[in-house]
Amino acid sequence: MNAEPGPKRGPIKVTTPAAFPEVLSVGALDDEGKIRPYSEWNSRLMKPDIFMSDDLAGTPMASGLRLQDPNMPLLGSGFSAVHAVATAALVWSLLPEYPPKKVRKLLEDAAEPMPRTKARRLTMDAAINLARRRLVEEALQEGPASLQTLSAITGLEGRILSSILEQDGLAVRLSGGRLERFQLAPRGQ
Repeated sequence: MNAEPGPKRGPIKVTTPAAFPEVLSVGALDDEGKIRPYSEWNSRLMKPDIFMSDDLAGTPMASGLRLQDPNMPLLGSGFSAVHAVATAALVWSLLPEYPPKKVRKLLEDAAEPMPRTKARRLTMDAAINLARRRLVEEALQEGPASLQTLSAITGLEGRILSSILEQDGLAVRLSGGRLERFQLAPRGQ
């Protein structure tokens, strides 16, 4: 029996999941905020999408790991991904109505450009701060509200709300009546 040859195929291209636009790829940063050598930036693909610390030591996330060797360093791009997942979970806990694509966009928006490259660095604090800001913006889109009302709507403490309301001209203070109220600042202020 002679088997007929199958269709001609070109060379097989092996890609990493990070090469696809749907994938949020996370690169590793050292303690000084520099890209680790094993986590290089690809300017053609604009990947990884964000870079985060790769050190879990001293974080609550480290206590969840069962290590064979307790002296093993908790470093590597996989640990950067753990930081990104934890950050995304915290953002989503603040904005539970956000679909995954919107959470991803918020993470990318919260990341800051790194010097001499288009790579972007993200910290958990920056993402949480932006999520809180978006939460307050969305609450104020319904109309003016007192600090107490905003706290009830958003679940944020007064001191956190005060710092958010004071930054970047997000809101203006209305001082008429007995209660101090806030409303979104007009665009461009």
